[in-house]
Amino acid sequence: MTPPPGWYRDPSAPHVERWWDGTAWTEHRRAPEAAVPPVPRSPVPAAPPVPSVPPSPGGGTARAKAVAITAAGAVLVAAIVTGAVVLGDEGTEASRPWPR
Repeated sequence: MTPPPGWYRDPSAPHVERWWDGTAWTEHRRAPEAAVPPVPRSPVPAAPPVPSVPPSPGGGTARAKAVAITAAGAVLVAAIVTGAVVLGDEGTEASRPWPR
């Protein structure tokens, strides 16, 4: 379920608002409006709250992408180190299973 069309804080520039058309970001931007004082409660229940920022165009947040890239880098480094250790021992006498 995506948020309805409207002005939201721009994920790439939080100091401005950007128009979300319900499916994608448009190029329309504006300065954020001043906070509006709260409206008195009515006896009719209000609609459920809408997230303040819809999903970014690439999917996920910048923090999630950074965590994923960092984890992938750590796995890559671990694989390289493991490969170097395993392949580096092939030339030594102690690593050969047969007597010489």
